[in-house]
Amino acid sequence: MTEGRQFIQVLRNTYKHGFREYLGYIREAEEHHADPHEKKALRVAAWKEAEETGEFCSKMYVKRLEFKFKRREWAKPGKIPRVYVNLGELSSLQGFRLMEYMKNVQYHEPINWKGGTIYFVKTPKRTMLKRIFDLLIDPPGRYVAVAFSDDCCLSIRTHEGLRMYNLDISACDVSHTPSIFTSFVSLFPPHVQQEAQALIDQTLRRGILYSQDKTARVVLKANEYFLASGSVLTTSLNTYATMLFLSNIVSQEKITMVSVEMAAEEVGYIITVEHCEIPEDLQFLKNSPVKDVHDEYQPVLNFGVLVRAGGTCQGDLPGSGSLEWRAGAFQKALVQGMYPYIDTPVINTMKDKVKDFTVTQRLRELVHRDIEWKHIDDEKVIHKFHSHDLFRRYRLNGMEIDVMENDYATLGYGQFMAHSSLDRILHKDYGLKSLHP
Repeated sequence: MTEGRQFIQVLRNTYKHGFREYLGYIREAEEHHADPHEKKALRVAAWKEAEETGEFCSKMYVKRLEFKFKRREWAKPGKIPRVYVNLGELSSLQGFRLMEYMKNVQYHEPINWKGGTIYFVKTPKRTMLKRIFDLLIDPPGRYVAVAFSDDCCLSIRTHEGLRMYNLDISACDVSHTPSIFTSFVSLFPPHVQQEAQALIDQTLRRGILYSQDKTARVVLKANEYFLASGSVLTTSLNTYATMLFLSNIVSQEKITMVSVEMAAEEVGYIITVEHCEIPEDLQFLKNSPVKDVHDEYQPVLNFGVLVRAGGTCQGDLPGSGSLEWRAGAFQKALVQGMYPYIDTPVINTMKDKVKDFTVTQRLRELVHRDIEWKHIDDEKVIHKFHSHDLFRRYRLNGMEIDVMENDYATLGYGQFMAHSSLDRILHKDYGLKSLHP
């Protein structure tokens, strides 16, 4: 048996007891479609539709796929329009609970392999991120790897010392071959494999792509399995793929940038590899470790997330009154939401700048929906950071830190700024360039 097959067998043996309480997709959907969730209203409506039409007894909730174009994405210049497929809300009722069981077992059962441990991080809570970063900075064994979908970090001890890497699958969702789907189904115990297979078979349904004016249409049918947008498979399937190439990487005798890339390619994935020179270079779920004033690492949302989102809003700003007032309220919701318990000069100045604006509940909901939140602050403890520690990740010098504290943090409505400090931050976190020459 090859090492790859041995690793898959380890996963099967580890996960097989995690589905004992699973009731089947119909009973699970009946009992849990109204559970608290960001898509609760859609699931409730979908279940009502299923009851009225009798579709909840069907083996496959998807009758037809809906293809659409994904237009040019904000802050991602050069990306061409892509086609994506929507399975619809009704399809989620068929597998959302089964995949919740899979995510739970992935989370509660870390995989021990080749002298180290691979963790799946189910939640971006601050307490969990701190634990993960502490393990990455000082692995208790040969290595520690953490994964959430295609986002992962690896910290491994070598003859040359500790090596830390950020790893990411290039175009993850479209990189999966049919074999990964078949292999993924085999991880489930026999009594639920048929239901897992039905989730994959959904993508083989015929689909329609309409022209913008709805006067023309193209009928499409996939020849093989693919990962569709909105599929409940996404997180667990991508995590499984990540675990496969991680297992192959740590099985190598010599660990280098080249060997890491080649080991992932052997499993079928092209990955980007970033060598982390300092702990602050680690990035997981858009968070990085930063030393607080007590010299202890704490997870902090990357500053580039705020720089990229600050001062921008997709669509019209909600509320009434002057645009300046609405923009100030939006910026206040943004800063407070991203850094609720951070005590550091630049954030304090930004909060003080917008303190007089009123944030409505509607605005909070808009910000929460439009901004891709990457952390949940469950600790609710204020941590204080020196500016040089907060910006160590970006290698800002003293002058650039002063600019961030005194110029960027005090920007007002209608004001723009281009500076090397912003250029460094955006390039580090997103590979983007600001307007600074």
